[in-house]
Amino acid sequence: MKKLILATIAILAFSSFALAHPGGTDAYGGHNDKSTGTYHVHDGPLKGREYNTRENMIKALKGVKGGPEWIKKAEQEMKTKGKK
Repeated sequence: MKKLILATIAILAFSSFALAHPGGTDAYGGHNDKSTGTYHVHDGPLKGREYNTRENMIKALKGVKGGPEWIKKAEQEMKTKGKK
């Protein structure tokens, strides 16, 4: 019975992570949030920041340490996958 209770608690605790972020990230490490209309960054030099558009995030990325390299990497990944 104790194992069942612990398993239930674990499932409930970890299920919140799965529900918190539907969808993946793009080559820049972020995604558009349709509910707020903003672009959230989850990976890279701007991790944790939010912008009104992906284009504005890219402009900001150009001016931070490691940003230009991150842009090159993302552009290469998109070129390889045939996406813009």
